[in-house]
Amino acid sequence: MAINDNLLANASAWYIDIETEVNTAVGSIDTSIDPVVFMVGLGYRF
Repeated sequence: MAINDNLLANASAWYIDIETEVNTAVGSIDTSIDPVVFMVGLGYRF
């Protein structure tokens, strides 16, 4: 989003759904990792 002619702002969020099976010498385990990632950015155009 342009704030003025030179200054820009950006924001975003992601939900990442990761499911996998972990295999070990003892057995296997189903695991789920579900991080939420946020990003905020500010840019200057010159």
